[in-house]
Amino acid sequence: MKERIARSVFWIVWSRGGVQVLSFITTLFVARLLQPSDYGLLALAGIWTGTVGLIAELGLGSAIVQFQDLEERELNACFWLTMGIASVGYLALYASAPAIAAWFDSLLLSDVLRVVGLTLPLVAIRIVPDSLLRKRLLLDKVSQAEIAAAVVTIPVVLGMALAGAGVWALVAGALLQPTIQGVAMFWFVRWWPGLRVGGKRLKEVLHFSLATLGSKVSWAVYQQADNLVLGKVSGDVVLGFYSMAMSLATLPV
Repeated sequence: MKERIARSVFWIVWSRGGVQVLSFITTLFVARLLQPSDYGLLALAGIWTGTVGLIAELGLGSAIVQFQDLEERELNACFWLTMGIASVGYLALYASAPAIAAWFDSLLLSDVLRVVGLTLPLVAIRIVPDSLLRKRLLLDKVSQAEIAAAVVTIPVVLGMALAGAGVWALVAGALLQPTIQGVAMFWFVRWWPGLRVGGKRLKEVLHFSLATLGSKVSWAVYQQADNLVLGKVSGDVVLGFYSMAMSLATLPV
């Protein structure tokens, strides 16, 4: 246990430090290539994908860490439940994207939301393996997955920004990062979902997860309220300046 914790702390300190410094420098460079409205569009899309993603997660990640010796069927149920809700959430966002774009008076938001909404199933896929790694205190593996995602994502975003892709450079990064993290986490945890679902404690697990879900959704609403109001009142350009300033201010912390 001592060695596992020490190894985890080592990887967390160096990976977080290295990744954050690299992300900070990349953000400054990419910001010079893109328009403020590009960041504003992604912030507007993030309001909906972030909130729906938390609902799809159902707090099951915390439940997997909390409950000991979960059966394979219970883990399968958690996986397919989150995937099912995330998929339904994406379809709902896809259908409502034109109406959301019209409400914000931003036509391009519809296309951006429909593409960046694919992060919902991509994030949902990794919930179970990520929780299993944390449950086993294999935080060094979680950090290594984050490093792998950053190493792959940052050059792609930079390349697309240099090529004049605009907001789609940010969208590509938003999709690529959870994809790489998910692949790495499945590789590290060596767990694969099956079709047999159920378990004696599944009802208890769901009860615990829904109890934690309320606090997470409340926090998400609190975090996204400023973007929602500013995006509606002032538009994506002003929101882009605001989201960039907020990102630069909080990234070092």
